[in-house]
Amino acid sequence: MGITPLELQQQHFKTVFRGFDPDEVNHMLSVAAREMELLMRQVNELKEATVQQQRVIEKFSEREDELKKTLLMTQQVAQDMKTGARKEADLIIGRAELEADRLLDHAQERLTNLLTDISNLKRQRKQVEGELRGILESHYNMLEVQEPKPERNPSQLKVVRPSHEPHNGRGGPFAAGAE
Repeated sequence: MGITPLELQQQHFKTVFRGFDPDEVNHMLSVAAREMELLMRQVNELKEATVQQQRVIEKFSEREDELKKTLLMTQQVAQDMKTGARKEADLIIGRAELEADRLLDHAQERLTNLLTDISNLKRQRKQVEGELRGILESHYNMLEVQEPKPERNPSQLKVVRPSHEPHNGRGGPFAAGAE
């Protein structure tokens, strides 16, 4: 503004013939000066309020930026944690699968060994049974050769079955009913 309220109040006009009433003019200038001073105060108060509001807006804007950055960082950290957890879970699963495969291989190997052992034991059993049978037959044959048999009447012969050896359907000197 080009004029202040004080200048307005101190302004003097020259009087001319048939001019305005100086008291009315002075009164009007006084009222206008007060009004102008009031308006200037209001304008200054509004300017200060605007500056303060602008500062508040700037602070909120800074906070908003900080919150956005924090939110982005939080999202990134959460994503990194998810990725890390997923990798760790995959690693644990991989280790578990390897361990399961190892245990299965070990169990399969053990089963194969046990089946081989069982087969070997069965074969050895048959071999031992055969050897024992051969030994018993040779001893039986030796006994027959060494002992003369008395002549018997077929009516005196009787069939004897040993109680400790069940009938197995095989022939030979130790078959059931042989003497």
